[in-house]
Amino acid sequence: MDCSPISPGGAHYIPNTLNDHANWAFNAYYLLHRAAQGASACNFGGVASLVAPTNSTLLEPVGKALTFSDFFSNDLVCERV
Repeated sequence: MDCSPISPGGAHYIPNTLNDHANWAFNAYYLLHRAAQGASACNFGGVASLVAPTNSTLLEPVGKALTFSDFFSNDLVCERV
């Protein structure tokens, strides 16, 4: 997975916090793999869980062209707990 969006100069680098970068990475992985893996795509050993989305969690991962329905097809996002 390409994490350049949360690297310095990347589109999602700011806010530059561990929590925000982790949320982006967890959710990006989940969005890219949920069709094949379902909820288990958010299984990161208990450090993330599926939650209702907020504006801050609707971050587009790089590596896949996402459609509007990709963000809302199951009304959940993967976030750090």
